[in-house]
Amino acid sequence: MKRPSRSAIQFRTGCTASSPWFEMLGNAQSSSSSSMKRRECFSMYASTALVEITGPFFHPRTLIAMPDRTSPPRPRSAAGPPHEVGRPEIKWRGWSEEAFAEAGELDRPILLSISAVWCHWCHVMDETTYSNAGVIDLINRDYVPIRVDNDLRPDINQRYNMGGWPTTAFLTPSGDILTGATYLPADQMADALGKVAAYYQSNRPEIANRVLEGRKRAGAGVARSAGTLEDGIVEEVVEAVKNAYDPEYGGFGSAPKFPQTDAIVLLLERAQLDANPELRAMATHTLKMMAAGGTYDHVEGGFFRYSTTQDWSVPHFEKMLEDHAGLVNALALAGLHDALDATTGYLDRVLRDPVTGLYAGSQDADEHYYSLDAGGR
Repeated sequence: MKRPSRSAIQFRTGCTASSPWFEMLGNAQSSSSSSMKRRECFSMYASTALVEITGPFFHPRTLIAMPDRTSPPRPRSAAGPPHEVGRPEIKWRGWSEEAFAEAGELDRPILLSISAVWCHWCHVMDETTYSNAGVIDLINRDYVPIRVDNDLRPDINQRYNMGGWPTTAFLTPSGDILTGATYLPADQMADALGKVAAYYQSNRPEIANRVLEGRKRAGAGVARSAGTLEDGIVEEVVEAVKNAYDPEYGGFGSAPKFPQTDAIVLLLERAQLDANPELRAMATHTLKMMAAGGTYDHVEGGFFRYSTTQDWSVPHFEKMLEDHAGLVNALALAGLHDALDATTGYLDRVLRDPVTGLYAGSQDADEHYYSLDAGGR
């Protein structure tokens, strides 16, 4: 088995492919009360209620309602269209005071793209949507585009993430959210660019009032959220974890399924403190089902980021260092030594740089690579 190419391993410390869409754009009286379901990469469905935007110091909310839509079809070629010499490109800016000042001087909204080097659908959007000539022209003409790497600026991601990666957020020059989505195919992106730009230019008083109102409500909400931590909170969390537990396949909830190592470790530690074999069985069953299923790479080791199915059989192929940190801890606490040894072996063999001794933050979601046997890799 050959070591993966360096380009497939991302040395960063460290996707959703569906996107909600615009409904009744600019109608401040409309509303949508759909709930957000966090599902990453191609299996995510996102919906965002028409609520106030909350200003630069609070978690953003959207101003324009966007109902659910199903995940987009996979592109015909993951490599995207070939680069055409002389074709215009998006004039991305970095996150800086200068970029926001430019947006104010030009009186344009900001297009904020948050991506991750390990995210499959971020690459797809770059190779399709952001390579579309019409989309490029609209962005360069009507917006100040800003690009942010999720792993390099987690603070910006925390504030502006629209439910997954890639995040597509439309901002005012002051940094307030107009609206946003995740993955957008070229036709929907072009439609959004035109509608948001028109809305921004024709609804200034409404936007200004909603920004001010949203900031006031957000500030009041933060003040109300202060409180004391009590012992009963732990019991409430344990009960919530137990209620979400899947007794057949392990894990929590249905699909998609993530490792949820914090919940697993909580069960193991609580089982130890209370001498509760039921909690320990939940945790160990979850880990064993993950290790036996498709979420584990049975060729070279390591766990994929999550399963798109309830039974852990169909993974999405990123491998993340931060996930493995939690899994190593959970496997050690559970005493699953074989799985622990195989996992740490993968980390040392594949993610560890033999020159620096540092570990890569992720290994790319290359479906072709993971479809190969040991000889092919």
